[in-house]
Amino acid sequence: MQTDSIDFTVPCKACGGVEHKDIDWLREQAFIPCTSCGNKIDLQQNPLRGEIHRIWNAAHHLGPARRRLP
Repeated sequence: MQTDSIDFTVPCKACGGVEHKDIDWLREQAFIPCTSCGNKIDLQQNPLRGEIHRIWNAAHHLGPARRRLP
């Protein structure tokens, strides 16, 4: 079973540019370079990493990301 590729938009905080990358590829990366300014975009930032995992799980029918409750 092959899934269609899903592009995810990653913003660069340094210059405001955006990168469009495949969600499967992004899930395996820690940093990506911005093509506009060359700055490394940190994909380990909490809101960005969570959104990547949420979309990847939805694309692969794994349901919502699990939450830790207090």
